[in-house]
Amino acid sequence: MKRLNIKKDLMQAVMRRKLGLFGHVCRMRNNRNIKDVMTGMMEGTERRGRPCGEWMFDITDWCQTDVHILSLLAQDIDTREMIITNALDTYRLCAHGLG
Repeated sequence: MKRLNIKKDLMQAVMRRKLGLFGHVCRMRNNRNIKDVMTGMMEGTERRGRPCGEWMFDITDWCQTDVHILSLLAQDIDTREMIITNALDTYRLCAHGLG
């Protein structure tokens, strides 16, 4: 990153976008299909092969909080921004060996 003169961390950009989308979807009405997809409430049988990484696992791992609590906290914009900032700061400290 230093050699290429890249200032932003790509993983932090992905985290910010993903956490932002999570907050946006949490504020939607409950009858929206994207909410069912996000929470894994789709009908059907199990898929074949190796289970893929779940989208929500990243959210709970980065925020260190239960999804239901996060979805309630996402209703308030200030709280949502604080959660995103804390997750990014925690990642920054761990990624650069400071935490």
